[in-house]
Formats: sequence, structure tokens, C-alpha cells
Amino acid sequence: DGKDPLEIEVRYGAFSALARGHSRHASNVFSGSRNGRQMVCFDYRYKTGSGKNQCTHCLSGALIGTIYLFPHLLIRPENFLDKVAEFVGMDDIDFESAEFSRKFFVKAEDRKFAFDLFHARAMEYMLAQPTPYTLEFLGEVMLITNDRSWDSAGFAAAVAHVEGLLDLMPEYLRRELKEC
Repeated sequence: DGKDPLEIEVRYGAFSALARGHSRHASNVFSGSRNGRQMVCFDYRYKTGSGKNQCTHCLSGALIGTIYLFPHLLIRPENFLDKVAEFVGMDDIDFESAEFSRKFFVKAEDRKFAFDLFHARAMEYMLAQPTPYTLEFLGEVMLITNDRSWDSAGFAAAVAHVEGLLDLMPEYLRRELKEC
């Protein structure tokens, strides 16, 4: 609906994917609702480095509103640097599923919330997805991205991924989280 691209940087700049680098800019911003959830979809660009070493990074993302106030949680595909950090004692959360813990890096301000959200069925769901995404929960909003640019089918797949995970949220957890 033509939302102001600056609103993305200002309002949602606390999300780690939107706080990287410099010269940040959102474009192709559109908003609406799906299955009763408000969402803002956008393309995003930022730069790292300077001069000859400057690099422009592009990604797409979707901010999805919920009726809950989530504690801050980040889940993303694990990478080589995470394994190095683990070696020196800077570890993420390990889950019962060794495969899940190997594949995903999870940091949460509330470890109990992370374990409640990623129960056995939710871990199976995440492992079964063909595209690995980065999800960040922060207050009443979630951000999904995977550091790639999406077409309309890519946006639909990302939003469906979030909806599938939220549908697996246990009822007791829904009750525990404060409603907005």
C-alpha cells in the first residue's frame, strides 16, 4: 500500500537483519493482512565496507504482526563462525534434537520460551522446510528473511513458513504470552 520505506529502518531497526551495515534502505514496501495477521513485506538494501571494499547486500523480508508479546528470540541457519564461537565458549541454545541443534543457531533472552516454542513437532517442521529462513521474534512482531531477494512466490512461501510455525505453538504457551 505504499508505506514509507523509512518507517522500516526507524520502526523496525532493532531487528538484527535490519541493523547491519550502513546506507540502509527499504523499497517495494507493501502491507496488508493474511489470515488475520498484519504484515509488511519489503526489499532491503544495505552496504558494508567503504571505498573499493564496499559491498551492497540485498534481501527481502516480511514483518508479521501477532497478538502476542514475544521475548526476543533469533533462529537462523548455523554457519561456520557459529561453530568457531561455540569452540571458544560462546554457545547458542542446544536442543534435544542433535540435528536441529547442528542446523540452527538459536539465541533467546528467555531460554524457556525457546524450548517451549521449539518442541519436537516444531523442530521437525523446521527441519523439513526446503528453504532455511532466519526468524526473529521481538515483541508483537516477527521478521522472516533469508538474505535473498524474493519474488511474489518467495514472499508467499516465507509467510506460509511463519504461519506453519505459529500454528504449532502449544496452547499453554499462547496463554502464557501476554496478548497485545
